[in-house]
Amino acid sequence: MTDYKAMYFKLFNRIAAAIELLQKAQQEVEEDYIESEEASANERQNGDE
Repeated sequence: MTDYKAMYFKLFNRIAAAIELLQKAQQEVEEDYIESEEASANERQNGDE
């Protein structure tokens, strides 16, 4: 007999891992964006002096 409960938990765990990976990637890209904006702001600020 097919063990649907085990299959469900395997699927659930894989989906949870995929979501976690996507969230981590999003956070890294957002941090890169913030750093680049800060660098651009500093360059603009130093250029005005």
